[in-house]
Amino acid sequence: MYNNRKLSNDKNYIRPRQTITETIQNEEDINELLQDFEEVEDGCIEYLSLNTLVRYISYDKKNKQELFRFGGLVFKIDRDYIVLSGKNGLKFSVQRYIRNDKGDIIYNTRFFKKKKKEYKEDDEEEQNKQYDEALQKTLTVIDEQSSIIKKQEKELEKLRKLVKK
Repeated sequence: MYNNRKLSNDKNYIRPRQTITETIQNEEDINELLQDFEEVEDGCIEYLSLNTLVRYISYDKKNKQELFRFGGLVFKIDRDYIVLSGKNGLKFSVQRYIRNDKGDIIYNTRFFKKKKKEYKEDDEEEQNKQYDEALQKTLTVIDEQSSIIKKQEKELEKLRKLVKK
């Protein structure tokens, strides 16, 4: 199992009267917060990598409405739930399916993963520049180390001659 640093066990947590998440339940804010995210198809959730940043939309049965949640980093994926790591590494679980009193699935929680950075030619130029700089530094270090090795080989040879005498 995972460590016991669960949000539900945190004695220091005091829930505010209204959380930040509760203040952003409008379509405009949600769209903005999901701008760099893409929805994960229901059948692909099992293939999310651990530590992937996800946000999600769940369902409140009592009020019969969807609720946006900031989410966290994927820690564990189970058939019925996902364990996320949130603020300060505290873990919490998210139900993948909302069920009615009979146990029938009435809602699939919608998960959104952080998009990978889009490739740009400028990025390639920057990467090449960084590579060239790193290569130059590496070659300089190798030259310095080769010089030290040569000096040590000469000293070693002198010591061997002294020992033979």
